[in-house]
Amino acid sequence: MHSETPLAERNGAEFVAVMTELVRLRRQRGLSQKEVAHRMGVSPATICRLEQGARSEVRVVQVQKYAETMGLRVAMVITVAG
Repeated sequence: MHSETPLAERNGAEFVAVMTELVRLRRQRGLSQKEVAHRMGVSPATICRLEQGARSEVRVVQVQKYAETMGLRVAMVITVAG
């Protein structure tokens, strides 16, 4: 069950770091989850699940759209594992 699985294990440490920063920036800009949801065209519950990493499969496009609601862009870097 997802509630028992650590967030980083479910979605990866990189996802956790990106979402933690995006949530910090959302709050810094004084935006509510409801406002971000409206801008993205989704429900506030969807934003809550995205921020908490509760969605089983988070898509890159969702994170990008979230960032775009604040005038930001998410850039990804691919490196060799190991």
